[in-house]
Amino acid sequence: MTDFYLQTFSCLALLSLSMGIYLLAKKTRIPFTVLLVAFGLILGWIISHEPRFSFLLSFELGPEMLFYVFLPILLFESGYNMRIKDLMANKWSIGLLAIVSLIISALITGTIMYGVLTYIFDIHIPYIIYILFGALISATDPVAVLALFKECNAPKRLTLIFEGESLFNDGTALAFFLVILGVVMEMS
Repeated sequence: MTDFYLQTFSCLALLSLSMGIYLLAKKTRIPFTVLLVAFGLILGWIISHEPRFSFLLSFELGPEMLFYVFLPILLFESGYNMRIKDLMANKWSIGLLAIVSLIISALITGTIMYGVLTYIFDIHIPYIIYILFGALISATDPVAVLALFKECNAPKRLTLIFEGESLFNDGTALAFFLVILGVVMEMS
């Protein structure tokens, strides 16, 4: 199979499987995300242990498909369903989560990495590099939480705050990363 056909077949098969899992989740009242993880583990084990499915091991979700197919759909859906009026009514909660909490998370992550690698593994790297790493990995992606909120009929305001935070979180992480990267570049 060529790469194009393999990717198309794999995506269609996964979409079909996820629709079946969604229907199963509706009948059993088990959260959709829990069933997705369980089926993913089972499918991964089958693919790695069954020779008939070994061709699926070569499947890679390329960056082109991720950036040009899946990401625009997700971003459009989030932005399309977000009402500016509701966003502005919760701007302080969203801003606190998307900006302040992200910076605190990056600083804590960097500090823990610094402590562990310096004092336990005796690896000496400047502290600012650890903060750069913290900025790189501190962005959150609440997709699973938002899906669970929708399934469990969580309060609308809570869902709105998490959706708003997810819209601004990545931009804040990128800006913080670039600021710290600028500091690192000036130091070297």
